[in-house]
Amino acid sequence: MAIILFTVFAFGFIWSYEEENANENSIVATQISEILNDKNNITEEMEKEISSLIKDTDQISKIEIYNVSDVDNVNQVIDYVSDTKPDYRYEQKVWNPKWLQADFFPYANWDKKWYVGMETRQISDWMAIILFSGIAIYITLFTIWATINSYHHRRLNIGWIIAFTLLNVIGYLIYVLVGKRKIAA
Repeated sequence: MAIILFTVFAFGFIWSYEEENANENSIVATQISEILNDKNNITEEMEKEISSLIKDTDQISKIEIYNVSDVDNVNQVIDYVSDTKPDYRYEQKVWNPKWLQADFFPYANWDKKWYVGMETRQISDWMAIILFSGIAIYITLFTIWATINSYHHRRLNIGWIIAFTLLNVIGYLIYVLVGKRKIAA
């Protein structure tokens, strides 16, 4: 039970951390869009304001802003962004030790005039690792415990081991109910 509780707690902690970061990324992108608003170019004052927004985060490593007002088709925005130099670019070092195995993913926001692209750190791979390894360890330990328990009751056979492995708690409940019926009979 401790393994499954730890798995749920760790999964929930990382999930909430990633949700908080995604929310912060959205807020920062919205604030940058508000700074840019209907302006035609980026001033030095705007650059300082944008860089201070990025410095206040701990997961945004890079931001690039492009003026896409000349781009006619929304589908061409990605091609335009990949082929041109940004109107504004800011990078900062983000805490990312190797053991964290974090990846940096793009986060984009654009309107008719400005494209705001950010690169953000995400550790969501840990959620899958923790969830699947925690469940695998739990199933293994539960199967071992249920198998030892059925051995002590002198009712161990391959069918019960398969039931414990595949059905887990439900398989063990079936084992208990079948045992009570044999005792009552």
